[in-house]
Amino acid sequence: MPPLTLISERFGRKGGIVAEGIERILGVQSLGNLELLVREAAQNSWDHRNHERVAAGHPVDFTVNLFEMTEAHRAALREAGIAQAPARSRVSEAFSDGKWAICISDRNCVGLQGPTRADTATEETTPTNYRDFVLDIGHSGAGDRGGTYGFGKSAYFTAGTARLIVVHSRCLAEQRVVDRFVAMALGGDFDDGAVRYTGRHWWGVPDSDDFEPLSESEEILQITAALGMPALGPSETGTSILIPGVDLGESGDSPEAMAQLIGTHLMANVWPLTVPDPSGCIGMRVNLLLRHAPVELTPAAESPELRPFVSCLAAIDERQPPPFAGLVEKERVVLSDGLHAGDFAYAYFPRTELDSNLEHSAALLRSPRLVTQYLKPRRARSLTTPELGLAAVFLASPAMNSFLAKAEPPGHNDWDPVRLPARSVPKRQITELMTWLTTRMGDLTLDHQPARYEPPGTTTTKLARQLGALLPVPGSTPPPPNPDPRGGGRTLVLGSFEIVDGDEEFVEIRQDFQILWQHRQVVIAASVYTATDDANRSTPLSVDDATRYEPSVVEWRMADGTCFGASTEITANRPPRGEADGTNTVVVRFARSTVLSLSLRARPAADRPSGEH
Repeated sequence: MPPLTLISERFGRKGGIVAEGIERILGVQSLGNLELLVREAAQNSWDHRNHERVAAGHPVDFTVNLFEMTEAHRAALREAGIAQAPARSRVSEAFSDGKWAICISDRNCVGLQGPTRADTATEETTPTNYRDFVLDIGHSGAGDRGGTYGFGKSAYFTAGTARLIVVHSRCLAEQRVVDRFVAMALGGDFDDGAVRYTGRHWWGVPDSDDFEPLSESEEILQITAALGMPALGPSETGTSILIPGVDLGESGDSPEAMAQLIGTHLMANVWPLTVPDPSGCIGMRVNLLLRHAPVELTPAAESPELRPFVSCLAAIDERQPPPFAGLVEKERVVLSDGLHAGDFAYAYFPRTELDSNLEHSAALLRSPRLVTQYLKPRRARSLTTPELGLAAVFLASPAMNSFLAKAEPPGHNDWDPVRLPARSVPKRQITELMTWLTTRMGDLTLDHQPARYEPPGTTTTKLARQLGALLPVPGSTPPPPNPDPRGGGRTLVLGSFEIVDGDEEFVEIRQDFQILWQHRQVVIAASVYTATDDANRSTPLSVDDATRYEPSVVEWRMADGTCFGASTEITANRPPRGEADGTNTVVVRFARSTVLSLSLRARPAADRPSGEH
């Protein structure tokens, strides 16, 4: 006799939730099924981490295994009793040829603890992981938990065409280790002529008025081994979830392509937990398997695509960043009511360091440290220096964290203030925060736009050549800090530049720019400095030579005919209407043997520092 029996949920006298509605409640997602699955699964594993082991240096082991369903696997499902296809369900698709399976497992987690009945009252501190995942729908946990096995758990079902999952968990119950094995499916509602059913189904062990999970460890071990699910060590606790009936269509019908897609989603969403936190602990170790064999995942700190974001998070945590060819700046985000909303760090770096899908993005994080979304400015523009990229990270403060959690949809991939009560303080605060983040990212695509001229044959340091104004080398003069973006930093647009004069030692260039007038009078500051390669010199530059080779502003020529002399800062008045869109010019002189880095910024004249003329 098979160890498991099908139990289908009946409607109660007062109705119930139709299983198909669970998927609809999840809503239309901007994420694909695979990415939503990876995010939800990683979130749930992190929520159920063994805090003591993680704090002791044993990260959560999170593994995704993609493998082909064989006849032996299908036979194992039938022998376990998961063969009968309920009415209006898709369970039979798990037994079709050519299907694959995804198995997601975690270790150093506490497993599906707690009562196995939904009607059992519990103390607030009692874990209810089993009930939340297997029985309840729409439960939202307290604190900083994100996945919480709410409506988002439908991602497990939608990842496979059969809408079927098989679950094995080992946990502590009443001071002893127990195994729990159960299968679940979602389908359409139906009736048998006398009774209506919701479309939710379980395979378990019937008891007097309900069912319990299979708990015979030896029998479970045989079933999980036959299904290709990983075994647990004698003292290990954790959960494995098998999703049979997976199609490869989302990745182009190639298992290798699908494994690569899973790995991309995994690292893009989970990377903050894979790097040291402020205490130096790594929270999660991620593993990817294809046909049960390991697939190499590049660590986030070594990944060209993720390293800029890792460096930004390190700046927020005040940790040593990984080796990174970029300059990171950190800002404290304070709302108009004085609330510290979080910390924001951004970096410019060689564009080859970043995948195009993440270009000009800010990774938004709250506690727990999983990426909520990659935010892009509404009107992102390419940096003037084409080889530069921009990345940023925002980490919410504890005071803001609970508000943001309530503003997330079931997929946990947005902070949407519309989800909060009208005219509430959290709604206003999140609206202000999201406006600040979007505006700041837009500013940063315009704010730090160095124009650079490098004569043919010039020998320069590689880093300076890649980053221009962003990274000075030892001995060079760095540019001033970025101004407040609200001070007019978006008023300049750099145009073309050309050589206008020169000799064997020095050259002059003319840099054109336009002013997008937002104020009647603005102060325009030119930051010029040089990065010189001393590798070919037998002795370092003398102080006199260093001074001699410093670049300088020669003159300014404004669109209205006004000219200014050799100054790094001028005050310009808004010209009459019709002349405001003209081209302005600054002329800069520098040594041919150096790389010039030039950036222009503007601020309202009223913001001029005290004592400045």
